[in-house]
Amino acid sequence: MASLISDEIMTLNDEFKWLLQEVNWIIKQIHNIIVECSRRFPVPIDGVETMVKTEKYILASMNNAMNDQIKVSCTLCADNITHADINIRLHKHPQVNHRTIVQNDCQWKLHQILDASNHLRSALNILDMPPLRFNDNIKKFDFKTAEEVIELINNIMVCLDRGRKSLVVPKKRSIEELQRSSNMKSLQPPLPNDLAISFYIQANKLICAVYHMYKDGSGQKKFDISQAEISIPWLNEALVLFANGLQCCQQLKDKVLVFTQYKDMQNSNLVALFILFSNEESPMAVNFSNDNLVKITCDQVSNDGHCIENLISNNPDISRNGFLVEYYIRPPVTIIIDFIKYSFDLLYLELGLRLRVHKSNGIEIYTKRYSDYVLVGRYRDQIPDILTVVNEGYRLSKLLPSHDKIYSNVHYVSGNKWKNCCELKSIKIRIFSSENSSVPCLGFLNLYGKPFGLKKSNLAEFLATIPRFDNQPKLENENKRRLDPSELEQFAPLEFMDSITNEIMRTPYLLPSNKNIDKTTLDRYLDGKTLEESKDPFTNISFNDTYKPQINHELKSRIDLFINTDGQSEIERRQNLRNRLLNNS
Repeated sequence: MASLISDEIMTLNDEFKWLLQEVNWIIKQIHNIIVECSRRFPVPIDGVETMVKTEKYILASMNNAMNDQIKVSCTLCADNITHADINIRLHKHPQVNHRTIVQNDCQWKLHQILDASNHLRSALNILDMPPLRFNDNIKKFDFKTAEEVIELINNIMVCLDRGRKSLVVPKKRSIEELQRSSNMKSLQPPLPNDLAISFYIQANKLICAVYHMYKDGSGQKKFDISQAEISIPWLNEALVLFANGLQCCQQLKDKVLVFTQYKDMQNSNLVALFILFSNEESPMAVNFSNDNLVKITCDQVSNDGHCIENLISNNPDISRNGFLVEYYIRPPVTIIIDFIKYSFDLLYLELGLRLRVHKSNGIEIYTKRYSDYVLVGRYRDQIPDILTVVNEGYRLSKLLPSHDKIYSNVHYVSGNKWKNCCELKSIKIRIFSSENSSVPCLGFLNLYGKPFGLKKSNLAEFLATIPRFDNQPKLENENKRRLDPSELEQFAPLEFMDSITNEIMRTPYLLPSNKNIDKTTLDRYLDGKTLEESKDPFTNISFNDTYKPQINHELKSRIDLFINTDGQSEIERRQNLRNRLLNNS
């Protein structure tokens, strides 16, 4: 056993050293993405040519009531509208026609672009002015622990996420705040007191909104909104770069996250860790979710391909399918886990509560030591996708991942209850509710602990039943089954579906009406016509040079990731990655 643990520790050490090389390469890639994104914003970078330039746009009216019309000709330079000629026609207003101008000497400030620029600058500062762990001699980060890598990535992700949200989600402001804003004072001539104008960014669009306040027949205050908008190409490019940067950060974080269980990866500490586990009196913990050690049953019928035995299968291609009952079955669903060879001392029980679009959000855990089941915990509502129940009476082993650091939803069994987690004959899991009337399910099951009363003479036999200690090489299954398109559509989010055909898109195009359709659908709709000869199928407004479909790069990258992972949720993808790293595959 000592040699097995030593090999595993050294393998993890070598893997971490290799990962450090990849970390610097990925961080450099993230840096390049941020620099490329910053070129489109007013972020000065030494030695990098900016792409900021002055451009003129014509904003067209969108879905305005009756004869209301807005026509805006504006000049945009970075975060400033340097000039705008605004023509407004409102049929309800006493003065139907209005015209006002934003002049160059009093420009309109777009604070959303400025905020995004500041967040990009903060991300660059984290990378360009790094802390002491940056080695100036080799111009690389010299990380000592996985926590340092994750801390850096988390800080970068916060900046990128805030920068992206500042563009995608405009800040809500009251009409009174708009009227008192400094931007309104830049309008010449001033508008009447019952009108207000706002320029703002929403995703890749520049929108001009006109608010008309009036009182109805009963004296109640009301207001009408009229809008004109235009797609800004460089904003669309920036959003794609934001998404790519966040994706690179998340992928690196997933790879490094498994090493957070170790406080230090230096050889001296690894030797100490090896000595600790070479001690025969030290407790160990292994995953009992193994069909060699437990038997699992369910009182309800399982969906095809999602039987209850998947949760304890040693085949990863089977276990990844999880457990799902038939679609007509509703809670409660009871699962019984019997320990067939050894009584079980529980360290922690970990349940994946989500399986694609389905989620169980009401769980009861029972344990049986002698003849009757005893309730250990009841958890419902507001439960994240992973539920972890930890036995505080167990002597924690440093060989195990510290899951309470990875997942926030940890529930401890303490006091007198911890005795109900020792010398177990059986565990009962009862699913008594599911989210939004979805089907009861479990994505995965982990049962970490140790056999009760295991003797040294039986140690070799016990270790032989655990796949983790199998020294046979693992062959990659080249014929791994992928989900077909019809199966993917069952689990795809609504935003991935074509607004016309209701099929999953491969190359989404964003129409001016804010609807997404696939390229094949657009081609069939055009039927050989040019864009200028066609109209938006949802608004019946003719396409032109500014009012036309554009490929939605951000949505396409998310759909590609969804398809490449066979429609797995982010939680499932991280779980598979973590298990793969832990098993040194």
